[in-house]
Amino acid sequence: MNDLTQASAPQADIDRLDREIDALVYELYGLTEEEIRIVEGGEG
Repeated sequence: MNDLTQASAPQADIDRLDREIDALVYELYGLTEEEIRIVEGGEG
């Protein structure tokens, strides 16, 4: 593994975990697809 690959791998893990956490929270609160778009900054 080169230095660039090693440096970007932790950020990729963080991004993936962030998306997983978001999905779990949305499920926990029972958000609809429209509500998720609003929370994520998209148009409803």
